[in-house]
Amino acid sequence: MLYIIRAARDFCRNDAGAVAVEYAVIAMALGAAIAVSISALSGDVGSLWGTVASFF
Repeated sequence: MLYIIRAARDFCRNDAGAVAVEYAVIAMALGAAIAVSISALSGDVGSLWGTVASFF
């Protein structure tokens, strides 16, 4: 019984996986920000390339 209590206590104190989860959340947020900015700027970039192409 004492072994189970110690194992449960050690499991609750272990935070090694929390860092990986935090990095995954940061990566997901950065990916979403990049996707939103690309979709927001896609029309502007397309018209810019159209203007540049009209000079040639």
